[in-house]
Amino acid sequence: MFPRLFHLGSLDFPPYGLMAALGLIVGLSVFAVLLKRKGIDPEKAWNLGILAILAAIAGAKLFVLVNDWS
Repeated sequence: MFPRLFHLGSLDFPPYGLMAALGLIVGLSVFAVLLKRKGIDPEKAWNLGILAILAAIAGAKLFVLVNDWS
C-alpha cells in the first residue's frame, strides 16, 4: 500500500485512514437506509454510529494507557 495517497503542503493523507473513514460512512449510511425501511428514524442510526465510534476511540485510548502503565 502506498505510504501516502496525496499530500497538500506538509500534510500527508494516508490511504488506510481514508478507507477506514469511508467504510464507516458507507456502513452508517447502509444501516440508516435499512432502519428507514423498517420504519425506524434513521437519525437514531447516525447517533448510535457516532456514539459507537467515540466509544471505540475512548476504549482504545484507555487500553493503551492501561497496557503501558508500567
